[in-house]
Amino acid sequence: MSEIYKTVYTKVIQQAIKDLVCNHINDREAATKYLNSKVFISHCDIAGYPAGLRDTLNEILSLSRPQQKAVMPLVMERLAQEMEELAQKKAPAGEGLNIEGVNMN
Repeated sequence: MSEIYKTVYTKVIQQAIKDLVCNHINDREAATKYLNSKVFISHCDIAGYPAGLRDTLNEILSLSRPQQKAVMPLVMERLAQEMEELAQKKAPAGEGLNIEGVNMN
């Protein structure tokens, strides 16, 4: 898959995670429906998110609303760390895109 799909699905998943704990019931319901849809797992795979993300998010949804709001930012932070670590493994320092002598790290 191209990087554009990865970027788009990453943003969609991030927004869905935020919507799971937002104050708007329609957004929460839509995010929950997306989370439990067949495409969510494939979107996670394309975006590079861990396979157990759906289970983790569903467990968080079993918590009280205040607990959900406290835990979800921690999940978002951890996902960002994992994505950063994955990106570093794919392109170690000094091995970025090189166009006409310009290192694009």
